[in-house]
Amino acid sequence: MALQSGQPKIRFGDTHNPSDSAGVCYVPKVISLTKTVTAAANVDFWTAPANTFIQQACVFVVEALDGTTPAATLGTDGTADALVNATDLSVETAGNWATNIGSATAAAAAGLFLPAGDTLRLAITGTDVTEGKLSVLLFAYNVGEITEDPHFNL
Repeated sequence: MALQSGQPKIRFGDTHNPSDSAGVCYVPKVISLTKTVTAAANVDFWTAPANTFIQQACVFVVEALDGTTPAATLGTDGTADALVNATDLSVETAGNWATNIGSATAAAAAGLFLPAGDTLRLAITGTDVTEGKLSVLLFAYNVGEITEDPHFNL
C-alpha cells in the first residue's frame, strides 16, 4: 500500500512570489481501510509519522459481524480504544457507525496527537467471529510539515 507523501494543500488566489503563503489551505490526509472479517484479530494498518494529528476517525459496519459478542475498537497498538470504543459501536448491525468526535468513552474524543508517531490498529474481538466487513476513515494532518511552511513567522 502506498500513500501520498507530504501534507495535501490547496493554494487560493494569486501569489506574488514562490514563498508567498497567502491563500494556502491545508486539507486532511484521508486514510481508508476496508477489512473483511473472518476471525477476531488485531489489524495494524498504518504507521503514522511523528507529529501526526488525527482530527477524526470513523468506523462503519458494512456487513454485520457474526459470532459471540463480536466487537471492534479503533486506536493505536498501545491504546486499542483511543479513537473508537467498543461501547460506541454495535458491529452486529450493518449500517451502524461511530466516530471519536464527541464520544463519552473514547480517550481521544477531541482528536489524537502522536508526537512520536504510532501504529494505528483496528481490533476485532469476540468468540467464533466468522464474517463481516468494517471500513475505517481517518482524517489526519502532519503538523510538522504544516509548521515548516507557516502562514506567519513572528
